Amino acid sequence: MKTAIVSIGLVVIMMATGACVIFSPTSPIPSSYQGVVVLRDEGSGAGSGFVFAEDKSYYYIGTAEHVVAGLTEIEVDGIISEVVARDIINDVAIVRVRKNKIVYPVYSLGRVRLEDHVYAAGYTWGNGWAADPTFMVYHGRITCINWDQCLSSNSGVFPGMSGGPLFNRKHEVVGITSRAATAWGGYPITTLSIFVPVDRLMELWNEYQGE
Repeated sequence: MKTAIVSIGLVVIMMATGACVIFSPTSPIPSSYQGVVVLRDEGSGAGSGFVFAEDKSYYYIGTAEHVVAGLTEIEVDGIISEVVARDIINDVAIVRVRKNKIVYPVYSLGRVRLEDHVYAAGYTWGNGWAADPTFMVYHGRITCINWDQCLSSNSGVFPGMSGGPLFNRKHEVVGITSRAATAWGGYPITTLSIFVPVDRLMELWNEYQGE
């Protein structure tokens, strides 16, 4: 879900159910999640993404197409980067960011089965653009596979987490956050979330490499 300014306060919490972990802007992000990145467009909002490939000059970021809709460039962690491939129908896009002093881990892609435990990760701006983004991880289970060619999970997602990864227990990316049913005033705690399978990302990646 691409986000504009959202006026809610977020603090570091661990829910009693274990469903959600929220890291304040000053909280260190665990190393296993440091390949999850912030994508931001000053004009229309922000989203999330993840590093899934690299070469000598660039890291390649997977994200949701609606995060970069209409854009040829977007900031990745503050670096102006190029949108190099997009699939509007399946809501998948690829952004390349030039390598500099930032070193990202590159995630492997994997698969899941029904009822597998998964983790949806990404960033949100609970205190508006003036504040730093807040990193969130939602825990859930796969509730449906191949529904409208998507994955669904009972994990929640906040606005701004669009394009972020859905991990399996091996910390492989299995899906890309696309959309969610709204609840709890628009900020779901535990509700149905929809993810694009990484198979769609690999199809787009193969097309891009074939150009």
